[in-house]
Amino acid sequence: MPRRCDASANIVSVSAKRIEEIVAAARTILASEGAEALTMRRLAGELGIQAPSLYKHVPGKPAVEDALIAAGLCELGSALH
Repeated sequence: MPRRCDASANIVSVSAKRIEEIVAAARTILASEGAEALTMRRLAGELGIQAPSLYKHVPGKPAVEDALIAAGLCELGSALH
């Protein structure tokens, strides 16, 4: 049985839907402004929240990066399957 991809697997007590929103916003920033622009403050702004509120959903930028990588690998795996 194929394993379900979940970018929020390493982030506890946050809904998968919210992590998907965070990953989508992070991708938007990466695509339009580049990696240097991806900060927690910028990401929070893209989501329409304040930076401290973003930390209620993810512990920090490394967790966002992990979720981005996980989502990308899941998509790659699905495309290759």
